[in-house]
Amino acid sequence: MVGVGTKIQLRDFVQHELEDTYLLTKACALGGTPEVSEARLCPSPEPNQALRDLLEHVIMRKQQQVDFLSLAMEP
Repeated sequence: MVGVGTKIQLRDFVQHELEDTYLLTKACALGGTPEVSEARLCPSPEPNQALRDLLEHVIMRKQQQVDFLSLAMEP
């Protein structure tokens, strides 16, 4: 019954996917270009830097999802 125990978390993942897609689309429409070659910890008012920060956040969330699903699949 792993599916029952993970249903809420999986639903949250879907919601985050929609929010991330919206934010990335909006950032690109405002003139940003997706780049992930540099990691920064401080937010920047520069659109390209802000977009990189957003992409880093999305990548960290993806890793969290992979970790969660890996644990859920363990016997």
